[in-house]
Amino acid sequence: MKNYIKMAVSLILIGLLIYNVEWGSFLNHFKTLSIWPVVIVLAILTVQFPISAMKWKKALEIHKLRYSVGFLQKTLYIGFFFNNFLPAAIGGDAYRVLKTMPKEGFKSRAVSAVLLERIMGFAALLFLGFVGGVLTLTVAGEQNQLILYYILICAGGGVIAVCLLILLWMGAFSNLLERIKKIKKLEMLTHNLGHIWRSPALLINISMASLLFQVLAIIAIGVLFD
Repeated sequence: MKNYIKMAVSLILIGLLIYNVEWGSFLNHFKTLSIWPVVIVLAILTVQFPISAMKWKKALEIHKLRYSVGFLQKTLYIGFFFNNFLPAAIGGDAYRVLKTMPKEGFKSRAVSAVLLERIMGFAALLFLGFVGGVLTLTVAGEQNQLILYYILICAGGGVIAVCLLILLWMGAFSNLLERIKKIKKLEMLTHNLGHIWRSPALLINISMASLLFQVLAIIAIGVLFD
């Protein structure tokens, strides 16, 4: 019975997608496309899903939650499907959290893992934007005040973040952190942050995977709009 309900819901959602497509506009755009850009973009999307699954797996491992890549990739596919109906990837992320929520311990670890992955992805995108901005100003020689402001903000934010991490590692905020840990309402937050702080190697893995994912996304956009 449960499988029949899933099939019915899936068919209804697919039907809604088909119904909402402007087929006339779609066919007009489709006629202007050449085959190779589409093939390249589809290949990139195919590679991006395993990368996303690996990023998510590492983020979950930081929080002491272990799932297979196959399970996580299947969950990502379903979450991606939900994203077509709800704004800002909320539906897909909510589904991911629901499927990885632990039965024991802090359930917020599943939320923290998804947030960590999202934040690292956004940081990778900002870094690539910074690199692109520097190359635009130096190599291409293009003068643009907006790009310059972006570079300065990113550089300043990066320096501040590094300084804070060094001070934290040196124990400059140890007394403040101990007081925060004693606040009952912040127990879940400090617990999850503790897991993240103690896993620098996994954070580096997520950072590298996030950079690769974003580079592939940039290539896909460049291929489509070149």
